[in-house]
Amino acid sequence: MPLSISRTIALVASCAIAGMLMGGLFGYCSGRIVPNLYQPLIPWKRLEPIVAASFLGAFGGVLAGGGFGVERIIAQLVSVWLDQKHRPS
Repeated sequence: MPLSISRTIALVASCAIAGMLMGGLFGYCSGRIVPNLYQPLIPWKRLEPIVAASFLGAFGGVLAGGGFGVERIIAQLVSVWLDQKHRPS
């Protein structure tokens, strides 16, 4: 399957959005379970634990999901390159 620029952007964006949703959900659950864990992040300011945990989880999820999307594209490019290299002419 050819890898066009619009397909590349859609793949990375969808991976980042999926990571954001999963990370935000994880952060929300961790903020509900352990609310005092996020208190030492900014000691001079009162943080809502669920909001801070959800934000940090979603931020990490975007980075991880986007990274996994890019890794997927690189793996596909390497696979196509190796296939073309070993194909008899």
